[in-house]
Amino acid sequence: LSAETRILSIRSEDLSSTSNKIYITVSDSIRYSVQKLTEAKGVRVILYDVEGNVKPSYPRLSAVLDRITCYPAGNNLVVDIITMGDYPVNSSFESGDNLLTLTIHSSGAGKAMSSKELRKSEKTLKSEAVSQTVNKEKIKTSSGNTNDEFGLSSNKIEDIPSQESVADSLQLSSSDTISIPIEEVGNEPNCNLPSFWNRYKYLILSIITAVCLFFVLKSLFKKKAKRPGNEDKSGEESALLLPPETAKLMVQKLLDKDWKPEEIARELHLSVKEVNKIISALKKESDE
Repeated sequence: LSAETRILSIRSEDLSSTSNKIYITVSDSIRYSVQKLTEAKGVRVILYDVEGNVKPSYPRLSAVLDRITCYPAGNNLVVDIITMGDYPVNSSFESGDNLLTLTIHSSGAGKAMSSKELRKSEKTLKSEAVSQTVNKEKIKTSSGNTNDEFGLSSNKIEDIPSQESVADSLQLSSSDTISIPIEEVGNEPNCNLPSFWNRYKYLILSIITAVCLFFVLKSLFKKKAKRPGNEDKSGEESALLLPPETAKLMVQKLLDKDWKPEEIARELHLSVKEVNKIISALKKESDE
């Protein structure tokens, strides 16, 4: 490959809140390497025999990616990809499109184990390896009828992975660390209660408020209905209505005492029009 191979573009996009993909487009097939950064979180991509300089395009508010920088180093081009955490990065190159793709998944991040925890894990794995060996010997020496009953075979027993090799692979120095996937919290049934309350708390509070308001209004209407002043006045008014003859006598009696029609109407709970009508009738009777 010659140094005439040029970089065309570098762009990035968030696939989700935990995933980001970076696309590096070049003019021809290239050799490259991906190295873990020691001075920061992320990786360094070295494009061998590639020249040029482009401005990387990436989301500024990404939860996975911090920034991308690109600069030449001799005949090579260096692309530093700084991530928000110590996340794994997968790479692939499509020769047909001359496209180098790098995928970052924050969900696959691990946390470092201290040397003390590492030694404890080694002891645990060794003890489990010894127990595994004893169990394998017991299974091998068991009767054939028992093997037939449970569907076991000597081949399957031998396929059980030996944890001694796993323990040997963990013989690390006190300064080394290993990554263990972070277990997700929230598998317990009770852990769903806070999320349920946060999701439906406004609905529940609205229902409780509506029920309380209903009972308060109901009690207020009952008290209002029991007040003496709110009783049906039609019965009282009907009780005050006088028979025609009685009304005439009462009007005549009050007229003799020089009462005015307005006073008579107020006294007998009649309208002024009715009182005047009765007075007219009395005058006609006296004229006859």
